[in-house]
Amino acid sequence: MPAPAVISCPHCESRFKGKPELGGKKIKCPSCDKPFVVPDEEPPAPKPKPRPKPRKIEAPDDDNSYGVGHVDIAPRCPNCAKEMLNAEAIICVHCGYNTMTRTHGTTKRVYDVTRMEHFLYLVPSLSLAAAFVAIVLVMIFYSTVLTQWLEGTGWSWITHESLRMWSTILLLGLLWALGSFAFKTLVMAPRPPDIEKE
Repeated sequence: MPAPAVISCPHCESRFKGKPELGGKKIKCPSCDKPFVVPDEEPPAPKPKPRPKPRKIEAPDDDNSYGVGHVDIAPRCPNCAKEMLNAEAIICVHCGYNTMTRTHGTTKRVYDVTRMEHFLYLVPSLSLAAAFVAIVLVMIFYSTVLTQWLEGTGWSWITHESLRMWSTILLLGLLWALGSFAFKTLVMAPRPPDIEKE
């Protein structure tokens, strides 16, 4: 490449006129007599191309010209991204993902429960529910009818107010235990647990 029109010495900073063929060659400075390499002249930077003028684009008549007019907001499965049946759906029908428990559905091979097995499973809870109702009826009878029957007799101490209060408190604890067990079986888990096949 050609040397610059004016060469500057890097040692003494004296400037002198250079020849084009000296570019990239080692010469001695005429002032300080020290050697240095003449740098090549850098080519002029290319002129930037003029930017084209923006074209005026006519907008089409329809509103969905760029495909963003319709936004799909249907509920989707967080696991497979397929559309759920509706906004209230909990389980994805495509992959079996449960959005409440964040687990996949599984299948089990279980033995079928017969009616007799189902009835025998419910017998203890039905008995406790019957005992619950019987105790409530006895408490009502004891607090109302029996008090009137025994009033003025030698057995009226059985229906004394303090005895009725303590018996009611004790029976309420028993009723709570009976009712909670019967509720758990009859309402929360009315079917016996599944027995898986091996």
